[in-house]
This record gives sequence, C-alpha cells and structure tokens, in this order.
Amino acid sequence: MTKNHHNPDLNLRYRRLFETAHDGILIINFDDGRIQDVNPYLITMLGYTKHELVGKQLWQIGAMVNKNASMTAFGVLKQDGYIKYDDLPLRTKDGQIISVEFLSNTYDVDGESIIQCNIRDITNRKNALTTMKRYQQSLSMSMVQIVGALTKVIVARDAYTHQHQVRVSDLCVAIDMGHLAQSGPGGMIEALAAYPNKRRILIHINNTNPILREDSAQALQLQALGIEVAFDGMHIEV
Repeated sequence: MTKNHHNPDLNLRYRRLFETAHDGILIINFDDGRIQDVNPYLITMLGYTKHELVGKQLWQIGAMVNKNASMTAFGVLKQDGYIKYDDLPLRTKDGQIISVEFLSNTYDVDGESIIQCNIRDITNRKNALTTMKRYQQSLSMSMVQIVGALTKVIVARDAYTHQHQVRVSDLCVAIDMGHLAQSGPGGMIEALAAYPNKRRILIHINNTNPILREDSAQALQLQALGIEVAFDGMHIEV
C-alpha cells in the first residue's frame, strides 16, 4: 500500500484494515496497471501467492478470464476514475471459475494516483439465486399440472366451456407466478382479448409497474383497449 510519510499511525490503521478485510483488495499502479499490493483475503480467494501477483499487470495474471476485456476496463478506469462489475468471472489457480463483484476507484495519495480494486466473492449468492429460480420453476410446473388436472375434470362435465376454462386457467397461473408481460405473444393484452365484452381489470400490481402512472405509454395503451387498472379502495360488483 502507498504510505503516508507524514502520519505513520494512520498508515498502521490502514494496513490493519487492508490485512483483515473480508473482501479481496488490489492496489494497482495508475500508469501501467501493475499490481503493487494484494491483501491476504484475495490470496486465499484465488489461490495465488503474493509473489505470483505483485509486479504483474492486471490482465497478465491467470485470474482474469478475458484478457482483452481487462485491458479495455483499465483504460476506462483511467479515464473515468471508477468502474464496477456486478458479476465478473475470475479463475482461481486450480482452474475453478468464481463470480465476483468488482469495484475499482482511483485515488490521489501524496500526489501519486493509485487504483484500489475491491473484489467480493458472490459465487454462493449467485448459486443460491439459481437454486431459488429452479424451485420457482418447479412450483410453476406443479401449478400447471394441478390446473391441467382440474381442467380435465371440467371438460368431462362440460366440454362446451373447455376452451374458456383453459384460457382462464392459463391466465391465472401466469398472473400468480408473475410471468405475464403486458404486451406481446402470450401477454396480458392478448389473453384478455378473448373477453372483449367483459369488464377487464388488472390486479396484484407491483408498485414499480409503469401502468400505475396514468401518463405512461403502458397505461395509455390499456386505456385505449378498455382495460382497467385496479386501485386502492376500488369497488367491484359481481
């Protein structure tokens, strides 16, 4: 790390933070991109020794999966003084690919520009999200199967309304699982077009959905088609 010769106590505190941080940290020369220092956490994360990292340019170390992208990112960092990747692949010394959050800033220390890179391993978080999405997909399939079974019972009792029940059940599944877009093939507008003479109301709307803004393009499209958007306190007679 770059030292502050005027305040040795401050240097000691920064060194302790650097050594004990639970994120990987690289200190890089601003001019040529060579690694000046690396903290123990990153050494453990990647499996390289400090000797294998210090003195090499960022894109020369084996951890960088895409050399050209690393060189381009360094150029952007020098120009803008900041760069962030929410999900960047790194390769450990034993060949494993891990996902990291990569945040870099430039600083001026005693008249010298340096770059600090903070690297956080998000592999477990990413794997957990993948597992959750698979679980949601399995729930969706289970619901489709249940609705399908119920539809078979309905068609056995009243074949005339079968297609109507299929449309309703598909719409319910899609809305319940949050997978239905407003427009496009299979979207809400297409699904509701099957009921031109009925009162059509959209409910269960996320508060960030643009259809809640009356002047948005999405809201105006629904108004033109006669599709209502539910609101707090709305009364519906059935």
